[in-house]
Amino acid sequence: MKRYIVANWKCHKSGDEGRRWFDRFASLYKPHPEVQVVVAPSLLCLENLAVHVHHLGLVNVFLAVQDISPFPRGGYTGVLSGLLLALARQQKRDNEGCCIDAGQDQSKDTESADEA
Repeated sequence: MKRYIVANWKCHKSGDEGRRWFDRFASLYKPHPEVQVVVAPSLLCLENLAVHVHHLGLVNVFLAVQDISPFPRGGYTGVLSGLLLALARQQKRDNEGCCIDAGQDQSKDTESADEA
C-alpha cells in the first residue's frame, strides 16, 4: 500500500529557505518504494524549487500547488485555477524547455487544459 507524507508550507518559507530545506532534506532522505513525499510550497517559490528538486534527483519526491480552484475561471480569492497553472506550465515549457513540476511528464494535463 502506498503511503504519503505531505507538507503544506503555507507561506512559511522563502525561495532561499526552501532550497536550503531541500538541500538538508536530500542529505538525510532515504527513499522507500512505498512512500511518496509531497511538498506544497507557496506559489511564488514553486518554479524555482521545482528546478532545484529536479537537480537534486530526489526519488518519490513531488511538489504540489496549495489551493486549486474547482472552477476554471473567475474571481476566487486565494485559490489558483487549474487552467491557469496548466497554461503557466505550458508557457514555461515553450519558453525554456523546463516544466515547473520538477520534470514529471504532464502532457496529458496540458492537453486536457487546452480542451477546457
